[in-house]
Amino acid sequence: MKNSPFVIPIKELGAAKGHWQRKIMPDDALHYMPPSGGGWGVVRMALQVPESIVLMAAPPVCARIGFLRELRLGYRNRFFLLDLGEEEFIDGRYLGSVREAVTEILSRIPVKPKVLFLCETCIDDLIGSDYAGLAGEIERTFGVWVRMIHIRPTAADGRRPSGLVTQLSMYSLLARQGIRD
Repeated sequence: MKNSPFVIPIKELGAAKGHWQRKIMPDDALHYMPPSGGGWGVVRMALQVPESIVLMAAPPVCARIGFLRELRLGYRNRFFLLDLGEEEFIDGRYLGSVREAVTEILSRIPVKPKVLFLCETCIDDLIGSDYAGLAGEIERTFGVWVRMIHIRPTAADGRRPSGLVTQLSMYSLLARQGIRD
């Protein structure tokens, strides 16, 4: 099936049993899982870490559906969205806006979190955002761990899809043990 488009008649979709994606689309097919698809997106995964919060800094078109889903799931006090405009990306002010948003969030929430997940999107990949430097600055200033998560639908079939990157960020919070299997 490689190098050929995948096609299935609409009548066969209703007959699909089990996991719908596996039934209607082969594993090797290029596919896109939108944040509106429900289930376990990267933000919801990261919010499973106790005493954590997530800040997504993105254009509204990238974040609006995911944000509404997280509100519906009850994460209103732990998920924050910073709407960034085109001008902020063009002139480079967006990292300063993220820094200001973190300062405001951490000063307003009643209990300081132990972990702040900064959520990057595709646009950060395209312009080469330096969230690593910002993360170190936030850790030193506020005394919270900062980890990155990524919403990259364009990398869903790559070596480091969004879910894997989020899992690795979560695992990095665990203390290393000297014992290995």
